[in-house]
Amino acid sequence: MHGRRRDAPRAAEPTADPALFPQRDGSHDFDFLIGDWKAHVRRLPDRLDYSNTWVVYDGISNHHKLLDTNANFEEFNVTSTDKKLHIKGQTLRMYNPATRQWSIYLVDLDNGTLDVPPVVGSFTGPRGEFYHQEQWASRTILVRYPLCLARPRAQVVAHGAILLPRRRQNLGSQLDLRV
Repeated sequence: MHGRRRDAPRAAEPTADPALFPQRDGSHDFDFLIGDWKAHVRRLPDRLDYSNTWVVYDGISNHHKLLDTNANFEEFNVTSTDKKLHIKGQTLRMYNPATRQWSIYLVDLDNGTLDVPPVVGSFTGPRGEFYHQEQWASRTILVRYPLCLARPRAQVVAHGAILLPRRRQNLGSQLDLRV
């Protein structure tokens, strides 16, 4: 008789249970943003009322790792082309290896506040999904921030915003954002 003996151990059988698959380490998901960027922003100030008037800003967006950890910090500072409007902000991103999720906090250093709860989410392959509850017109709404890294240029679409980090010859690094 040829073949396997009845009492011989069987080879491990594949499982269809995704919980048993190796978990992805997402601790470097935002590393593509690390560095100093020129920022070009197009902002739609009147949303959800059929406005098509955009305000254009230019400035900086600098992203740095914190103490060689999974956390990073962004400084964002732009001024409108007519020099009348200014946007300044900070963002703290922290990765939780136990939940495999990012928590993204908006920080206001001038007023000493941290926006809580944070925007929370994770990546599946090149696509990130992040969620946050916000107030809009006296109502609480759920905001979804999708992020797709599958293109040659990373694109973030969030809250009407599109973020396009890209390298341009003679311009250095540039970050385009539509808000």
